[in-house]
Amino acid sequence: MPKQLFIALVLVSLVCWINACQPTPPANYNAQLKNIPDTIRTWDVKDDPDSTGLSRVIKTIGYTIDSSMNNAVAAVGKYGFVDKSDSIVVPLIFDYADLFHEGVAKVILNNKYGFIDAKGNVVIDFIYDTAYPFTNGWAKVSINDQHGFIDHKGKIMIPLEHEWIHDYNPQGLAMVEFQKKHGFINRKGQLVIPIIYTEIDTFVNKMARAQLKDKWGIIDTAGNLIIPFQYDNIAYFSDDLLCVKKDNKYGYVDLLNKVRIPFVYDIAWDFNNGKAEVLQNNQRFYINKNGERIDN
Repeated sequence: MPKQLFIALVLVSLVCWINACQPTPPANYNAQLKNIPDTIRTWDVKDDPDSTGLSRVIKTIGYTIDSSMNNAVAAVGKYGFVDKSDSIVVPLIFDYADLFHEGVAKVILNNKYGFIDAKGNVVIDFIYDTAYPFTNGWAKVSINDQHGFIDHKGKIMIPLEHEWIHDYNPQGLAMVEFQKKHGFINRKGQLVIPIIYTEIDTFVNKMARAQLKDKWGIIDTAGNLIIPFQYDNIAYFSDDLLCVKKDNKYGYVDLLNKVRIPFVYDIAWDFNNGKAEVLQNNQRFYINKNGERIDN
C-alpha cells in the first residue's frame, strides 16, 4: 500500500473516532436553551438601575493578569445595558461601559473611547484615548496625551493641548498642567492664573494655598497675591488666622500678612473655637488668639 494512502486512511479513521467520542446535545437542546432566563444566559453581573432606568450588565468572556493589582487574576467582559424587564437595550459589545451621566455613557470599543445614548446610539465617535463622564455639559477627553473638553455634540470646547486638565471647580476654573507647573483656565479656555506654580490647592472662600519654587503663599481666583511667597509651610485660615512656618518656627498671621502671634513654636496647629495647640520646648499646650497660654 502506498505510504500516502496509508496516512490518509489513518487520518480519516482518527477523525471519525474523535467525532464519535464527542457528546451530542439532546434533540430539544435549543428549546431548553430558549427557556433559560436571560439573566442567566446572557450576563454574569447586573448593576442597579441608573438615572435612565437602565442597568449595566457584564458578561465574562475570559481572564487576564492585572499587573496594576499585584498580578491578580481579573475578569475580562463585555458590557451592555438592559431595561427594567431585563430586555437588552444596548448590546453587550463594549469592552467597558460607564454608567449614564447627563443622558450619555462613556464606553470603550477596540481601545478607543466614545459615548452612547440610552438607546445605544453612538453620539460621539470612538476617537479618544481617554474620556471622562460629562459634568455640567462638558466631558474631559484626550488624544496622544493632550487633554481638553468637548460638549454633548462632540464639539471641542477647550482645545486638546494640555498635558493634564482637571475638572472645573465651583468658581468656573480648571487647573491645567505643563512641565509639572500648574495654573488655571476659565470656561473660555483663557489663562486666568499663569502656569508657574509648583502646586495649587483647592480654593476655599476664593483663596488657595500655592507653592512657587520652594515657598508658599496664598492667591485668589483671579491670581492676585494675598499672602506673599515667603513661608516654608502655610495652612488654611481658621478663626481668621493662618498658621505659617518660617525659618523652622511656627507663628500666625492675618489676611494682611501681619504677624499676630510671633514665630516661636516648634510645631503649631490651626485655631479652633478660639484656641490652638502648640509645641514649644517639648511642652504641648494651648494658646488663645493673643498668643497667651491657656488651660485646655
